[in-house]
Amino acid sequence: MASVTFSVSVGGDGSTVTDDANATTGLGNGGHRTRFVPSLAQVVAVASQMVATATTVASQASQVSLDAAATALAYDQFDDRWLGAKAANPTLDNDGNALLTGAAYWNTVSNQIRIWTGSAWVVQTFIPTAASGVTVAADAGVTATDVQSAIEELSASANLFAFSNLGGF
Repeated sequence: MASVTFSVSVGGDGSTVTDDANATTGLGNGGHRTRFVPSLAQVVAVASQMVATATTVASQASQVSLDAAATALAYDQFDDRWLGAKAANPTLDNDGNALLTGAAYWNTVSNQIRIWTGSAWVVQTFIPTAASGVTVAADAGVTATDVQSAIEELSASANLFAFSNLGGF
C-alpha cells in the first residue's frame, strides 16, 4: 500500500490519501470519486507553497550576492588605503593601481608607519600616550617643564588659593 500525507508544514491540510480500498483514505473501490479532486487540490497547494519557498530562497540568495559584492567592495577600498607590511616604499597599491593620497603601510625594515602624501612617503609620528613623553612649556607662572611637576605646581597653587579664601586663616 502506498500513501501520501499532505503535511501542513509544506502547505497541505494534513490529510492522508492511500491507494487501497480504505473507506476513509483510499482511492480504490470508488474512493477516487470523492477523494481524487481534493487530493489534486492538495497537490496544487503543496506545489504553490514550494514555489513561494523557492521564490523566497531565490530572493535571499540574491540579497546574499549583493551583500557579498558590497563586502568585497568595502574590502577593496580598505585594501587600497592600508597596504599592509612591506620592506620598501610601494609604488602601486595592492591591486597594481596608482597610490591614493593617504594610503599607509608598515615598513618592516624601519618599523614605521608611512603615509603617502600624493608625492612622497612620510613617517607617521604619534602623540605619546604616557605623561612622561609630554613636555610642558612654562606659561602663566608655571615653571615646571614636565606634566607631573606642572600638575603638582598647579595643585599647590589651588590649595594655597583655597586656604587664603577661608577668611584669613
